[in-house]
Amino acid sequence: MYDLVLFLHVLGAIGVFLALTVEWFLVARLEQAQGDVELVASLRPFAKLPLIGLPATILVLLSGIYLAETASLWRQGWPVAALVGLLLLALFGIAFGSRPAQMAARLLGAGHGVPVELRSVLRSKGMRRSVYARSWIGIGIVYLMTLQPAGRGATTVLGVSLALALIALVPWHRARLQDGAAHDQTPANNP
Repeated sequence: MYDLVLFLHVLGAIGVFLALTVEWFLVARLEQAQGDVELVASLRPFAKLPLIGLPATILVLLSGIYLAETASLWRQGWPVAALVGLLLLALFGIAFGSRPAQMAARLLGAGHGVPVELRSVLRSKGMRRSVYARSWIGIGIVYLMTLQPAGRGATTVLGVSLALALIALVPWHRARLQDGAAHDQTPANNP
């Protein structure tokens, strides 16, 4: 049974990185879209991303917990750090991921247009930075799974990958703040 669950765990990890890789390509395609027709064509595949990423993440989570419990690995440090990393990967995906593109794809599927505000978010660099950030967390998890550092080593690996993820997001936040400040200074908003 252990070998089967280990296989499912690796398969789930491949699925998580497959979804992240597909998102890389979709974000690049979205950024290069020239006009509404290309924008719409670029958005449609985003609606399918959760069909890959969500089951793969759940599979990695459940199989990883089973494997760590069965082999009594929780005291080694790296399984806990990998679990926290996986949860951070999911949270970063929810908070900073391709949610705007998925919302736009759903609007298009329902026969609605893409609002102007959502178009500007889709054309910003924020989604690309989100993929960068989640990639750093994923790389940290792979490092933990491969080298299996104990205690402080596992915490350090997780901390470094989280720091790199946050650094990847910083320009996105700075650009968003600048966009907001520019919006506040428009003549319509300044009496």
